[in-house]
Amino acid sequence: MQKLVDNIKIFFEDRAFGVCEYLSEKFDLPTARVRNVFIYVSLLSLGSPVVFYMLTAFWLNVKSYFRRNGVIWD
Repeated sequence: MQKLVDNIKIFFEDRAFGVCEYLSEKFDLPTARVRNVFIYVSLLSLGSPVVFYMLTAFWLNVKSYFRRNGVIWD
């Protein structure tokens, strides 16, 4: 059972947008704690933080695009 849980965790971590990791680095918190908070808040508020997650993922994608193309942007 633990192997199945580990495989699911690895599957989602490989395909995630990196939003939780980015936030954990910015606020100097463990990534697992940020993910847990996001999950709990999503469940309690009926999924509205998913919009925040998608907007942040889009922002990070745009930011990395500009960095790759030589535009300095922080």
